[in-house]
Amino acid sequence: MITGIIAILVLLNLGSLSYLWWQSNSSWKSGPENMFMPGPGQEEPPAFKLARLLDFSPEQYDSLRIFHRAHHEEAGAYRKEQRALHDELFQLLTDPERKAEAQRLTQAIGNRKAQQEAAIFHFFGQIRGLCTKPQQEEFDQIISDVAALFRRMPGERGPIPGSPPFPKPPGGP
Repeated sequence: MITGIIAILVLLNLGSLSYLWWQSNSSWKSGPENMFMPGPGQEEPPAFKLARLLDFSPEQYDSLRIFHRAHHEEAGAYRKEQRALHDELFQLLTDPERKAEAQRLTQAIGNRKAQQEAAIFHFFGQIRGLCTKPQQEEFDQIISDVAALFRRMPGERGPIPGSPPFPKPPGGP
């Protein structure tokens, strides 16, 4: 009897885990065309927020999905390379005599970051290329507004109006 109860509990547990996995795996459930759309509790990717603001047509969304998939794969490769380079760099902390190698790694990290920024620029250029003339004007305004926010990052030119002040470091001025 106890063996039967345990078997039932194991089956219920497997069923629950399978259901949870199936619910969380929206790309498997809904197909690759919806692979980058948010599931419950997930935030919409910025490119799709932008497309929604620009009122993209279904055809524009289809092209965006293709561009986004390629960009997502490329960005993942950059993140993986960056992580490996950072890990290698911080391994050098145990040997301060390897300054030349640390310099080489920091240079490589900077080069990867530059390539990543160029890929982001190219991706947003592709999005702009999908836009109609009126959408391009709205796109340009949105990008200009976002760029203005980045120019006002706290600590660079003072706090953003209405934001709380930076906390003072312990024992600092």
